[in-house]
Amino acid sequence: MPAVLSGLAAKARAHKLLSILVVLVLVAGIGAGGYFGWRTWQYRQTSEYAAEQLKAALSPPNTEELAKRVDFRALFAELSHAVSRAFPFYKAGPDQEHVLSQQLQTALLRRLREKDASPAKGEEPDAAAKLRQPLALFPPDFLAQLPARLTLAETKGDTARIRTEITHPQLEVAFPLEFELRRGPDGWTVRHLINADEVAGILRNALLARQKATVDVVLQKNEATLKRMESILPIQNCEAEAGLLSDGSTLLLMVLMRGQNQGGIQVNNMDLDTTIYGAHGEPVLTRHLNAAEPVYPGAAFSHRWSIELDAQSPEGQRVLAGIPLTCRPVWRSMGLSSAEVLHVAEAADLAQKCGSPGHDHPVGFCKLPIFQE
Repeated sequence: MPAVLSGLAAKARAHKLLSILVVLVLVAGIGAGGYFGWRTWQYRQTSEYAAEQLKAALSPPNTEELAKRVDFRALFAELSHAVSRAFPFYKAGPDQEHVLSQQLQTALLRRLREKDASPAKGEEPDAAAKLRQPLALFPPDFLAQLPARLTLAETKGDTARIRTEITHPQLEVAFPLEFELRRGPDGWTVRHLINADEVAGILRNALLARQKATVDVVLQKNEATLKRMESILPIQNCEAEAGLLSDGSTLLLMVLMRGQNQGGIQVNNMDLDTTIYGAHGEPVLTRHLNAAEPVYPGAAFSHRWSIELDAQSPEGQRVLAGIPLTCRPVWRSMGLSSAEVLHVAEAADLAQKCGSPGHDHPVGFCKLPIFQE
């Protein structure tokens, strides 16, 4: 075979081999691309991918994406049902759960449209200062906490559970949130707040604890204030006498108090809670007694109060039956010449029930701003 023809044949064989290699590479590439595409498609059908997408929709919050992935109506129906059981007095009525659901949805939507507040700088407020802060149900970094702590708990077939946790700095409690994911024709969707009752119960207990802590702060302050008033103007003696006037129906009760200003500051006015006791030590009458009388540093204090009672009234009868009487005053307030007013504040009795009809719950709940809407 001539050399020229031999060379051409060799080139043809090389070209054919190259073509085969190119075809093999393309087939392999297409196969690999198809395999990885199939694996990617498979992964996108998993609960793991759904959890990651939910995190992405929350970072930052994208209401349109969240609406595709969360059944808010079902979640808030469950949460409002739980809230109505934990706080039966709130929005009470035949449409209670519907009203609560609408309110919760509105509050969350408003919160989603806001930006998280930056963490507070400087020193952490002490317990008393924290209790004085207006209570916000959503902590300032609520939106950041939701995705940051979100994890996939388990997957069983077409259902899965995801968990997250919200720490509330004012209530000093952590709220675990456990949701159920369900796979449907449109993919995975958050459809249930599994522990709605637990969340509502934690909130109720946290609010009760906050109420107790608030009362404790008031009581501690009252104790210190009372000691200060007693150190300025201690009441050294209290006497009580009672007798009928000539008309036979009017009972005159006389209360005399003596003391001395030992505080080095002038007292301008005073208010005392005074309990009158009968001969056997039983309380028969309580009165708020006040006087606008200057008592200078080192000066003696002596003041008499006259109280007229109907002798036939229950309290008049108790006073008459209790003779001879004794009395015991407790400071309520004291006005000083420095313009400072010392006073003992009212502290809610948490054991007492709210006085409103149908409100079978602690009285402290009645005074919480979140229940005043």
